[in-house]
Amino acid sequence: MTALAQSHCVHPFASPDTAFAQPNRAMLKVILVPRRNPQMTRPQFFDHLTNHHAPLVKSVPEFTRFLKRYVQNHTRLPAEGADCVTPYRRATDRDSVIELWFDDADGLHRGLAEPRYQELIRPDEARFNDLSSLIILATRESGGLAADGQPSDCKLFDVLKRRNDISREEFAVRWERHCDLLQARGLYRGSVRKMTRNVVVPDDVNPFGHAADFDGVMETWLGTFADAGAIAKLQSEDQEVAESLARFVDRAGSFSLLAVERPIINAPAWTSA
Repeated sequence: MTALAQSHCVHPFASPDTAFAQPNRAMLKVILVPRRNPQMTRPQFFDHLTNHHAPLVKSVPEFTRFLKRYVQNHTRLPAEGADCVTPYRRATDRDSVIELWFDDADGLHRGLAEPRYQELIRPDEARFNDLSSLIILATRESGGLAADGQPSDCKLFDVLKRRNDISREEFAVRWERHCDLLQARGLYRGSVRKMTRNVVVPDDVNPFGHAADFDGVMETWLGTFADAGAIAKLQSEDQEVAESLARFVDRAGSFSLLAVERPIINAPAWTSA
């Protein structure tokens, strides 16, 4: 977990009142995309995430009784074996993607209000993150693709911003249609192990109390990191796919990350630890 209790320097909770299982669309999924504390190197950051913060979170049952799943994703840079093209701007300045599942917003608020979360976990979050630049999104999984059933921990995250002339509702509809189009392409099916769409919740039910900076996160499991290049090529060179994408995504405002998945709590059976 990372810096859950702070976003854009504003504490949103100052007064906290199977192999390819189908997504639980009712469950709240919080996605965080932080930068590391600038005083840390990347190896120090990942060491802290793996060997200190994850065990710390697991040691606080008062909080983890509300946390249904917890997955860390450690980003990989071109110099670290992930030298390939991505569908959108490569955000090499982001160091991880953290995924946290709660039953609902009430469970999230109750977990963050626990005294031992406030005493132990929250202070540690500030030690290894740059809280001023944190991206934090409340989402719900909304369908996806189970392509071949083979385990993989290589992941592509596309953090999507919608065109400013369409609504969030229209964005979600066009995104779903676009994914159907992708799945009809053999190149896509041959590159993807699994895909999930994470749709940002509407502003009026956003537990963080402010409008989200992005509208969705496309989460794709790959055979190898090089498969990200095949997806990028498909979305730029296949005219029908490219035109579909242009109908709902602000490409300049979106970005991609490549990462290795590290499940921490209640990992699904198809992932590799």
